[in-house]
Amino acid sequence: MKESLKVAIENLAILSVHLRNAKVEMDDSYNFLNINSIPRKNQSFRNVVKIELIEMVREDDPNDKKLFYSFLYDVGARLVTPESDDDGKDDDAILTIESCFEAIYSAKKELGEEELEAFGANNVGYHVWPYWREYLQSTCSRLGVNPIRTPFYDMKKSDIRKD
Repeated sequence: MKESLKVAIENLAILSVHLRNAKVEMDDSYNFLNINSIPRKNQSFRNVVKIELIEMVREDDPNDKKLFYSFLYDVGARLVTPESDDDGKDDDAILTIESCFEAIYSAKKELGEEELEAFGANNVGYHVWPYWREYLQSTCSRLGVNPIRTPFYDMKKSDIRKD
């Protein structure tokens, strides 16, 4: 394990995971009666999009400072026709379900960029993934769509975007 990841793990503790925003769109050509009977394939994405330090200071004691880190984690799934390219164009989508989760961690100390990126690449998605799976499955159920299969979290993939 890299030293930067080890330092981050030793200094961060998960506090909460919350849904920040969500988007659900079904193409007008489909409804719950026909969407389950057509051939389709899944596409998905996941990544940390923002890391932010939050300092909380008590008004009555400015020396009592608590540190937190917020990680915004975008994740999504789409159903497309089998003929669709893997280019991710929205006009190919039959159904799109996307969300952004915020994972908040209490911190023992302020961490460097390398430590935060290592933690974001390896740990945040692992903490968010159960919330995403539940959200995706319940949203499919509400739409009358057969559940989109979501695999268990793959620890071998990095969740930091390489732009």
